[in-house]
Amino acid sequence: MPQLLNKHPINIIKLQNQNIRKVEVATLQVFRGWIKECSLKLDLETRAIDDVTVLFCKGRFTYRDEATAFSEKIAGLLPNARQLVVELSGLEVIDSAGLGELVVVHMWIRASGCSLKLAGANPRIQQLLELTNLLSVFDVHPTLDDALLSFQGKTTQSRNAVNAA
Repeated sequence: MPQLLNKHPINIIKLQNQNIRKVEVATLQVFRGWIKECSLKLDLETRAIDDVTVLFCKGRFTYRDEATAFSEKIAGLLPNARQLVVELSGLEVIDSAGLGELVVVHMWIRASGCSLKLAGANPRIQQLLELTNLLSVFDVHPTLDDALLSFQGKTTQSRNAVNAA
């Protein structure tokens, strides 16, 4: 018979059966994953605007968990996205791990044939991109609208080149 260890809303039950113990461990791992997800300081939300996938970043893009969450989100978007904007206006801070993750993701995106643009970086993040010479790596736009318009310009140029041929 299970023995109740505490009386909190989430009750932990001590189980004697080994098979049930395995289920308990798996449940605990899922629960820890949920807590980890809830404790992330980076909120990532995607929206499709015309043919462009926009990833809105809000919070802190920093070491380990946030950087990993960002990469996982991008990896999930890549199979279906051809044009991607990472919208940074909601970011409070980005550290070296976050910048490194942006570079890694940029390489993935290029390898997959997708286009990436950054938009809406605040002055501090814009300065950081400049100091690290990443403005020469990324296509950075002051606003989301500017980034979206730049995709339309590319599409129009591509169509004109095809029509001219």
